[in-house]
Amino acid sequence: MAKKFINKASIKNNRILHTLIIFSCVIASTSQVNAQENQSSDSEKKSEDIQEVVVEIGILGSILRSLRTKRDANQIKDVISAEDIGKLPDQNIAEALQRITGIQIGRDFGEGNEVAVRGFSQNRVEVNGQSTMGADSELRGINFNDLAPDAFKSIEVIKTPTASMAEGSLGGTIRLNTRRAFDSRGLVRSGRIQIEHADLVRGDTNKPMLSTFFSNRWDTSIGEMGFTTNFTYHDQARAKDMYEVRWKQYDVAIRDTYYSFNPSILDDPSTAINEACTTPSASNNNCQDHFRAVYGSDGTPISEISDGDILYAPQQIKFNTNHREQERIGITSGFQWQPTDALELYLDFNYNEFDISTSSNTVQATMNVQRSNFTYDDGTVESLSNDNTQYSQAIIDEYNTLTEALVSRSNAVSNGWAQVSDRTTWGATIGGEFYQDNWWLKAALGHSYGKEEFLNSFFSANIESTCSYNRVPVSYSINNGEVPDLKFYDCIDPYMPGRPELIDGSWTDVNLAFADGKNPLEELDLTDPTNYKITEYSGLGLQDGFKDNENIEFKWDFNYQFDGDHLSSVKLGMRATKRNAFRIKYVPNSRFRDPDSNKTLLKMNGPNFLEPMIDPLAITNPHLTPALQVFGFTQAALDAMSDPDSHPDDPNGYIYGLNPNGLQARCLDQFSGDTSTGNPDLLLGIGDLTHGSCRAGKDFYLANYEILADRMVPFPTDFLNGFDGGPYPFLGLFNDDFWADPSLASDLWGFDVTNIGTRTEGADMVEQFGYTYDIEEQTRASYIQFNFDGHLGYLPYAGNVGVRHVTTSVSSRAKPRTGGNERDWEDASNYYSDTLFSGNIGFAISEDKLIRLSIADVMSRPNMYQLSSAFNYNTGDLTGRAGNPYAEPLRARQYDISFEWYASRTDYLSLALFKKDLESFIVTKSQKFTIENDWGEEGLYDIAMPVTLEGGEVKGAEIGFTKTFGFLGYKFDGMGITASYTYADSEVNNQHTLNPDDKLPLEDLSKNSYNIIAFYEYEKFSSRLAYNWRSKYLDKSEGRNLEPQYERDRSQLDFSTSYAITNKIKISINAINLMNDAKDQHGRYEFQDFSKSSVGRRYTISLNGRL
Repeated sequence: MAKKFINKASIKNNRILHTLIIFSCVIASTSQVNAQENQSSDSEKKSEDIQEVVVEIGILGSILRSLRTKRDANQIKDVISAEDIGKLPDQNIAEALQRITGIQIGRDFGEGNEVAVRGFSQNRVEVNGQSTMGADSELRGINFNDLAPDAFKSIEVIKTPTASMAEGSLGGTIRLNTRRAFDSRGLVRSGRIQIEHADLVRGDTNKPMLSTFFSNRWDTSIGEMGFTTNFTYHDQARAKDMYEVRWKQYDVAIRDTYYSFNPSILDDPSTAINEACTTPSASNNNCQDHFRAVYGSDGTPISEISDGDILYAPQQIKFNTNHREQERIGITSGFQWQPTDALELYLDFNYNEFDISTSSNTVQATMNVQRSNFTYDDGTVESLSNDNTQYSQAIIDEYNTLTEALVSRSNAVSNGWAQVSDRTTWGATIGGEFYQDNWWLKAALGHSYGKEEFLNSFFSANIESTCSYNRVPVSYSINNGEVPDLKFYDCIDPYMPGRPELIDGSWTDVNLAFADGKNPLEELDLTDPTNYKITEYSGLGLQDGFKDNENIEFKWDFNYQFDGDHLSSVKLGMRATKRNAFRIKYVPNSRFRDPDSNKTLLKMNGPNFLEPMIDPLAITNPHLTPALQVFGFTQAALDAMSDPDSHPDDPNGYIYGLNPNGLQARCLDQFSGDTSTGNPDLLLGIGDLTHGSCRAGKDFYLANYEILADRMVPFPTDFLNGFDGGPYPFLGLFNDDFWADPSLASDLWGFDVTNIGTRTEGADMVEQFGYTYDIEEQTRASYIQFNFDGHLGYLPYAGNVGVRHVTTSVSSRAKPRTGGNERDWEDASNYYSDTLFSGNIGFAISEDKLIRLSIADVMSRPNMYQLSSAFNYNTGDLTGRAGNPYAEPLRARQYDISFEWYASRTDYLSLALFKKDLESFIVTKSQKFTIENDWGEEGLYDIAMPVTLEGGEVKGAEIGFTKTFGFLGYKFDGMGITASYTYADSEVNNQHTLNPDDKLPLEDLSKNSYNIIAFYEYEKFSSRLAYNWRSKYLDKSEGRNLEPQYERDRSQLDFSTSYAITNKIKISINAINLMNDAKDQHGRYEFQDFSKSSVGRRYTISLNGRL
């Protein structure tokens, strides 16, 4: 893979330059055409005027075209047509699709990017009937954000397939149709300039958009030719504020006595020290008490909680702010040539760039993170899945959920994350159609490609507390508003004001102090950069990744027409495809060889000493006055740090990993030091260095280094303004420039991001095993379809019946994260075949009423990442992710019946019932695996992987109607309302892993959803008010901590209006998400808020012109 480093500023300037060049070319071409027009005859001018009258534009014109296409179809489908050339009703393809019955969408940064049809996201997306690839090789379809919406004249959603249609859709086939030259009578030119404002974005909130369209057709000596092209440039800014509470169920382990947690003492539980733990002491730091006990506000254990109970508590609470800059360039062109009346050839081409730069800051507390063992008096060891976290001042509800508590310890961090992602997709199709009197032949060869290059950087710092090394007491409450309260604490000695206190594993001191009416905790000021540090558990992480997709497809269709009753034609054909999906990621090499021990060790994430210290033996302490910030060491301390054998458990050979050449500390204690000097506060001894309140070691305090301290930026003052909660006095880490300036990583962390290679070569950037895969999928399909029409009695009818046979072969290669320093490819393969039957029939029971019936077998293959044999795991929380190259497709048989009433050209009513009997479907489930990690340690891991389940059904009903109010008078001909409602319910064999008795519904399926659109247009004025709502749905069967994640019902209100200044120029205004609706998720139970996020409102103003 060719490596490059991306300077976003230069890219943006270059793209703007390219945009201006292309726009100038379009203007120049239209100017030349104008000059030719001025020389044309009056008859040609009249012809163009006639063309302008014939074109149906505006809201009502869009409805007319959509209903006409729906009525003429030979199956159940819905259509959205552009209101004008290059102007879909919404700003985004997915958001336009949500106006169709049965369509539900997901959003990313407030924009629609995922589409589910009748509850299924496994849908085929085509451009002009041909396959198209997205930039993300993990998915099978295209991300709708990758496409410029101005390129399309209509969108069809086909809900009942025919045998001649390509397989791969469980809910429906989404067909995007571009405008072609032969669709118009001659020359068409149009353009749009737009400015967008997003009210949550901090910084430059006004972003431009430019779109141009050109089409013409000519008669030549070799036949008629036509050419169309559309160019779109769109610059956008987005923001998202969110919080998240990751709920988890825990077991409660209450003990009657106090036990030592010191590993050396646990080896012999009968020692005097261990026995002494049976009597709690305010200063005995070698004792741990009730493990995960829960204390109320009175300092005694809550009576409702007993040993062995299941407890629901937050495993993590975090606050996150995001900013995104995104640019989209789209070019869609088409060429048509009709050399004879019987032959037409065409070439379609589309190219899209979607480049995203995202940055975010997160402050979070993760609780119950350290695993430990419990040793009984008889020496029996019990393995505990979590540490001895204590809950004090707790409030618990009737579901055993801790809604408020003071937590003894947490891993508290501030994270900065940034990503530069460049997505590119293109597709080209060459095809032809040949017609004779009673038969025709169509053939097409298509090639589409998508790729994504992404650069990630992670910069994290631990929040520092004197209570325990890398463990910070926190308090939380979800009872005081929409957003949880979260506070972080230092420990102080309530009996000696101003003196810090170490509480390193036992919560005894805190409980005794609270019982005595004293407060042993002091809230940390997280606007103070001295409370942040970099440890071996935090620091800088870099990722350089690449994904690509490629699809080659050839198909032909032959149709023979019969002259007779009933059997009107027979159609047959074949389709062959080959698809490749690949991904790879490079990360810093986390291993190095210690020259002293010749052992392979982990490399620190911390800075590469950043800058020379004035005195390498000095300990800097930003919490003390300048006069007291430098201390010396006793000779015993220096000797211990210099002796590699002083602490055999330390992998680096020095006591606790300390050595005098790179030592820092944050010491708040009174030092014992070397009393022989007569001044114990000036020298530090070993006891001081290992005491919890003097944090000495590998840690790097950001406040000691200007270059790091300057990266600490406060959270926005309007963070989560739309919710009841706050304030949020946190500092985040600026992290946007590590890839733009690679020397930063080299100077500060010692990583040369240009040094890409293997681990054995000692490269700085190496392949991340467990991520890479290379998948090839080949399919072969053939079909035969019989088409019918005629009369059954007095009823006109039309229909088709057919069968399609499909074979699929999969070859999957990956480098799993198991084994030695270098991994070999592991190969897996699979093969399966499907025979799919389909039948559709429609009856015209009157001139304006239709009944349609359909039955079909459908299948949809797994997403590409689900077919990977890659295997990755996370040693931090013993979780992981794997693919399954043997995963079978989703299969179902569906039944549909619909009634359609076309009361007038614009008035319409439809009713539909549908049912899908699921033979199999895929969900992600967690499975237990015993894995030996890179350091030879075995652990029991929860590995999430795709699993094929059997049985289930989805059934529902759809209602759609459009009504105009022309009966009120001619001024109301353009006034109307269009609405749709969908009910869908599922019953599937989706059992929850932790609670098998919990039957979960199908993911992404809302039981109820509806759309209401009111519109009015008269002469030069038009407006539209659109409201969309969907009910609660299951987002993930097993999300964080294997808990189900539900998204609560949500809605969106959009408004648009336009005014025609002249018959060629129109000004338009759009307002998106007027009600400022937010994403709102909960856990297993409704009251367990999981996440809320706000993206704010957006406004656009545009100028549209047609020549």
